[in-house]
Amino acid sequence: NAAKFTAKERVVDFGSLKVKRCSDLLVEAGIEEPAVDTSVLVRVTRASGEQLYVHPGQTIRFDDWITETLKIAFVLKGSNIHSSVLYPLIHVIQGELLAKGDYVSRAMPAGDKVQAMITFDCFLPGDSGVKVEVGGEDAWLDAPLEDTTPLGDGKLERTYKIPKYVARDARVKLTLYGNPANRPLVSALRSNITDRPRNITE
Repeated sequence: NAAKFTAKERVVDFGSLKVKRCSDLLVEAGIEEPAVDTSVLVRVTRASGEQLYVHPGQTIRFDDWITETLKIAFVLKGSNIHSSVLYPLIHVIQGELLAKGDYVSRAMPAGDKVQAMITFDCFLPGDSGVKVEVGGEDAWLDAPLEDTTPLGDGKLERTYKIPKYVARDARVKLTLYGNPANRPLVSALRSNITDRPRNITE
């Protein structure tokens, strides 16, 4: 008869980790799950006693910047004939989400009789937000919100417009702000510099 495992679960302690202003935690490890009845989970125990379980390589996103000592362990499960495997090469990466960040696009040709229009899809939960500007170097103009269209699931399509823009070229600058509990997301950015309509005075 083939040998059988006597335990179906084992907890392997990795140790403690002091984190400072940590908003995201990633634990990577080499594992094997040779059958459907095997699994490896990362267990992170907070100072409060709260326990979080994720798969190796899955990011934990905290709702605030935390400064405390975390305890990290691996929970291996199997059966009497199958065993999960944890290899010794383990990486723990902690990240700090910035409260504000910006993106600046490439320069687009403009002129003295043009208008600037910027459209993007966004998800802005809670008190997060985005500021839109057009310009270059240290000269930036605020782009007012022109239109908002709901896309479902809390997502919005927003359009910003500067009817009278005068400059040799134009860059779009997006400044996103938020916190670990409310993280802004912007995608599908579309920018257009077009001739100003005749009904807009010089």
